[in-house]
Amino acid sequence: MKHHPYNLHTNKLNNLRLTLIEILSDALERFKNDNPVDIIEGAEYCLHTLLPKMWKIYHNIQMLIITFERDGYYSRLVATQIVQSFPKGSNERPLVTTKLRQEGRIPSEKSMRTQLQWCETQLDCCEMGKPIINQRWSIKRGRKRKSKAKDCWIGTLIMDVHPIEMIKCKHGHACFREELMIPIITMDLFSPAKRVVDLCNYIGERKNVRLYFCPKQFPVPFDTDVAWDTVHFKRLRWFIEYSSMQGDSHVKYSGKEKGRARFRCTHSRKGCPFSFVVKVDLYGYYIDVYNDENETFLGCEFHEQHS
Repeated sequence: MKHHPYNLHTNKLNNLRLTLIEILSDALERFKNDNPVDIIEGAEYCLHTLLPKMWKIYHNIQMLIITFERDGYYSRLVATQIVQSFPKGSNERPLVTTKLRQEGRIPSEKSMRTQLQWCETQLDCCEMGKPIINQRWSIKRGRKRKSKAKDCWIGTLIMDVHPIEMIKCKHGHACFREELMIPIITMDLFSPAKRVVDLCNYIGERKNVRLYFCPKQFPVPFDTDVAWDTVHFKRLRWFIEYSSMQGDSHVKYSGKEKGRARFRCTHSRKGCPFSFVVKVDLYGYYIDVYNDENETFLGCEFHEQHS
């Protein structure tokens, strides 16, 4: 059916291929002469024009990646994008929703309508709609942790993130340090099947792992230095705070520090240490739980000084 996005992938990928050929050919033309001035201008063109264009193509390819849940459902994000591609109030919207349900791509038409109502409700912090909290249609919430002590207990914060393992880069570029830790990025990053985890199983517990947010829902700019000033980070802040309100570990954004954003317990002024940090790289925003250079854990999974 025409509403299935993967039926359009061949044409879209071919258009991206032609665009890539065009911009690379343009770049090569600038290096035909061995004139130093032309070489410098060509290098500046690559830095300021070519790389941002290629970054845009990379993101367009990302958006074409489609994964399924084990029961054959589209993720909430993909299903929502399909239905939203038809104007609100049009005759096609309910027809497509019915077709997706008949083909087993969504659990029900009612759940799709509820999801659309959620996503098309504008946020106060920006002119975009609410982000999807859980990519999967059916989520089983974890149980509250038992107390470690009378005034100290381990939190529970269920969130739609994807744990990505880290490995040591043994053959990195010369400018990298010898044992640089890099994430193992695979197609699983775009799959809803392995997401939705309790952050407190990782904070203060796990090394060599990063918890990535969905890069399709919260894309990062080519210049990660401005990643904290984008509308996507505003939506991510709302997403984190809202997700925390669904459990027993409510957090608030407490500001940026040294290239990272920190989220603390809403009772931090009472002395509660519960917190975690969000960082960013070219793959996306992620929660970092361990500093390899200092060999220290980042954040704290314990609550204190409040009930």
